[in-house]
Amino acid sequence: MPVAAAALAVATEQANGTGGSPPLAEMADETQAELRSSGKDKVIGSYKLCVSVDGEVATVSQLKSTGFAAYDGKIIDEIKRWRYLPYIYDGAPVPVCTAVTVIYAVPG
Repeated sequence: MPVAAAALAVATEQANGTGGSPPLAEMADETQAELRSSGKDKVIGSYKLCVSVDGEVATVSQLKSTGFAAYDGKIIDEIKRWRYLPYIYDGAPVPVCTAVTVIYAVPG
């Protein structure tokens, strides 16, 4: 894992106080139904996010779609709300970019 991504992961855990990833939006009932009818039991999407010096997500871009446009949009909207501790380099906050992968498994 690149140093910036590793530091960002630690900052995510510290900012959320959970030791894990920020929560994502639940998949809407109609999207869950569409997913079930597709025969898939999970979807995976990848996103690039850049974090500003103040810890806000400055940009989000989709690297790989989940295959469900409505859910992709919800994920992007949620990622934009995430907040991080600033990435510090040489004692000063600097912007940083990393990639995140979202895996959604259909409940029972």
